[in-house]
Amino acid sequence: MIRYCTQSLIIFLIFTSLANSSSFQAKKSISNDAILLLNILSDNENFYSKYLDVKKYWEEKFLTDVEARNALNELKGNGVGLSYLLTYFLSDNLDDLISSLENFDQTISIIKNQFDEQVYFSTLQFLETHGEELKTYIKFLRKNNFSTYMDSQYGKALSEAIVIANQALSKIDSNKFDIALGFFIPEKFFNSHIPRIIYIPALAGYLNGYEMMGLNVALSKDSVDELHMILPHELCHKFEPFQKNIDFLKQLAKEDEYYKGYFNRIYNFYNEAYEEEFVYAAGAYVAVYSGLQSYKFALRNIKGAYPETNNLFYSGVPIAGIIFNQLHAFNPTSGFNYNDYINELFETGFLRANTIEVKFKDSISIIGGIAGLGFEVLPAGIMITQLYEGYPAYESGLKVGDNILSINDIFVTNLNKNEILSLIMGPKGEEKKFVIKRNETALSFFFHLK
Repeated sequence: MIRYCTQSLIIFLIFTSLANSSSFQAKKSISNDAILLLNILSDNENFYSKYLDVKKYWEEKFLTDVEARNALNELKGNGVGLSYLLTYFLSDNLDDLISSLENFDQTISIIKNQFDEQVYFSTLQFLETHGEELKTYIKFLRKNNFSTYMDSQYGKALSEAIVIANQALSKIDSNKFDIALGFFIPEKFFNSHIPRIIYIPALAGYLNGYEMMGLNVALSKDSVDELHMILPHELCHKFEPFQKNIDFLKQLAKEDEYYKGYFNRIYNFYNEAYEEEFVYAAGAYVAVYSGLQSYKFALRNIKGAYPETNNLFYSGVPIAGIIFNQLHAFNPTSGFNYNDYINELFETGFLRANTIEVKFKDSISIIGGIAGLGFEVLPAGIMITQLYEGYPAYESGLKVGDNILSINDIFVTNLNKNEILSLIMGPKGEEKKFVIKRNETALSFFFHLK
């Protein structure tokens, strides 16, 4: 899984296989939303706060059926994990999912064969003992026209979002993508289980306070670059790291004070599996190799991943950043073994205690500077929405509410959010010139990235 903060929102997509196809395709999935509804019907306000009308409507429905209500009480709150585990059985109807649950032993066997996220191991154990409850729950939703309800609430917006997602997916060079992916994932997965359908839910799931799924997160024109990042990342989770490489990583966290904080945040707070940074580096390489992202933008994602909840500037995946830079310079070819490559970085002492801070900062140096501002692309213009005291943009005299006209003499009016971010990014010390409009007056401000 991937957690990347963009205005405190996280994008998370579900993938499944499409036989004999080389192109990617985005679709809606009513069965995915049915499972995610389990979070919205839970007692956790973080799950349901944006969906109070949905929660009220379906809670009243469940009051009419004791068996379905009991099943819901057993399942609620497990939406994200169950959605992930049932990836290969999702579709745009509930009948397919019900059929899978009626062949439960076979379904569990397939899930175990494809399982690649240790963070959901406890959810897998939970699913093994709650198949009947899940089947009862899904059948109740079918009986009560869940598909019709979702279409009435989200159909138009979801259809528009899927058009945007498919436009982004159509830009993928499948040949280059598959070549790069082949450097990192086992052949047994590559030959038969490379996902080609992306199911986009309308509802949302939450983990650690961050929104992970949903129509309002992943489906704007400004999210295309995030989609291009997430797709290779999630597929690279088929990578199977050597245990000795994981052991090296854990030992590094004990010996390197700088890395220890990052390690605890990624693997304890966010509860990721220990493969995550290896996967992050691989996914970034695939995105750059296949032309989905620029090298600079991939570094921005590495720098911004897994933010501290109270300090968005404290973020990043250091080992991933270092490995990604090495991969970018090394340029893998046919026969490349990613596990052996990682092991060599550890065994030779390239990745060792008391060097990680310097190597990571060097890896992201070309985008390492901080301006300290937030902005939104609005119909009225590019508006500054947040300034952080003590950072260069604030100290330059810029104010919340200013409309940005240009950055370093490049007009931003027709640019999307990620293109504007690319203009703001740069190394520490780089000068930035902002021309803004304030009270109908154009003003210029200068500062150096911190």
